[in-house]
Amino acid sequence: MNVTDDEIDSRRIKKQANEAHGVVVDSLNAHVFILEKNIKEKDEKIVELQTRIEDHEKEISKLQRQNEYLKNELEEAGYKPVPSMDECMNAFYQANPGFESELKKM
Repeated sequence: MNVTDDEIDSRRIKKQANEAHGVVVDSLNAHVFILEKNIKEKDEKIVELQTRIEDHEKEISKLQRQNEYLKNELEEAGYKPVPSMDECMNAFYQANPGFESELKKM
């Protein structure tokens, strides 16, 4: 059986194509593996962060309840809450109507 040069070239090209295909598939599989690993790590980090958020929310809720309790205790003891800076400034401006306009002129 005589094999022509074209048939030899064709077989060689097919063999090279199959080898190249194998290399590409192996490379893609490696990329998929890395991506899956990264996704898994990110998912684990998300779960960890969600847990931390829930813990912080519980702590905030606890502190808010504690704050409310302490406010009530102070009010019952006769203490009045300290006004905010804005409330103090507004009261000052109301007591001194021309002061704000004089201040702006400066």
